Formats: sequence, C-alpha cells, structure tokens
Amino acid sequence: MSKEPSDYYSGLLRLWREDGKNQTSWRASLESSLTGTRHTFASLEELFLFLRRQVGAGSAATTDKSMVRCEPPPTPE
Repeated sequence: MSKEPSDYYSGLLRLWREDGKNQTSWRASLESSLTGTRHTFASLEELFLFLRRQVGAGSAATTDKSMVRCEPPPTPE
C-alpha cells in the first residue's frame, strides 16, 4: 500500500476473538482486494491506528465524530 492517502480502499476484514490466560483479546487481519497484501493486528487499537494512517491522520474523516453513524442491522421479516 502506498504511503499517500487514497480516496478509496477495498479489502477483506477478518476479526476473531482469542481467549488468553486471564483476558479475551480481539485480533484482526485486513487484506487488500487490489494487491492481496495482508496485514495482521494483535488488537483492535492497532487496526484502528493502521486505518487512520491510511486515510491520513488528522483529516476531517478521522476527527469529526458527527460524521460517524451507527445503525442497528435490519430485522428479518
């Protein structure tokens, strides 16, 4: 992946939970649809840091919380 922020990224995100000795941790991998490059992350925080760097840290998209919208999944009919 280039170091320049891009206007579009497509990839496959995998998340899984691993149970440790006294805690449960989330792991992640992100694979680029374009290049096939796979990045793995030991925590969600590492994943989020990577994504922030990809879109350019400090951009409006990463700092403006009013742009974040969470909606529940549709209920089956």
